[in-house]
Amino acid sequence: MKHSTWVIGVLIAMGHLPAVAQRDPHYGVKFFADAGGTSCTVDANQPGMVSVHVFHTGSGPSSALLFAAYIPDCWPGAVWLGDVLAEPWLTIGDTQQALGLSIGYGECRPLPLYVGHIDFLAPGGTPACCELAVTHPTSWTYYTEPVLATDCDFREWRGTGGRVVINANRTCLCEQPLAVHESTWGRVKALYR
Repeated sequence: MKHSTWVIGVLIAMGHLPAVAQRDPHYGVKFFADAGGTSCTVDANQPGMVSVHVFHTGSGPSSALLFAAYIPDCWPGAVWLGDVLAEPWLTIGDTQQALGLSIGYGECRPLPLYVGHIDFLAPGGTPACCELAVTHPTSWTYYTEPVLATDCDFREWRGTGGRVVINANRTCLCEQPLAVHESTWGRVKALYR
């Protein structure tokens, strides 16, 4: 299982998966200003480090993920510092490269899943209502959805992308907090049998 997930991750990163991935609006990546997924606004008025937290969402469990998150033009002077993953998963690329960030979880993981955070050095004085959005890697020309995920049966799913608003005010709204699915301990254990 781990070897197969690694192979899927490599294929995702290399762009060799067939363009037959199914669309599912429930699969996606959401950005938040905190690891709890409660705030979608980032304060970047002062110079310093800004972390954007990443959640993989979906209607079922997943084994791999691919997305990008390029610094927007409205955030001049911002510098990408790195992608910091919550666990030592297999990765290829990063959120700023043309191939994007490909993550192989090494096993079937229930969603939503906290992936980690992307760190930036903010210059301060960023204009209000600047948006950092999940996007598809620029090197991929045959699909436009911002996320490609692989379920536990290694089927590819195209998904949606979220955003955070930098220096939000009343004129720019952002997404609501991440919804958490109710479950029982028995359901969670059944995912790993």
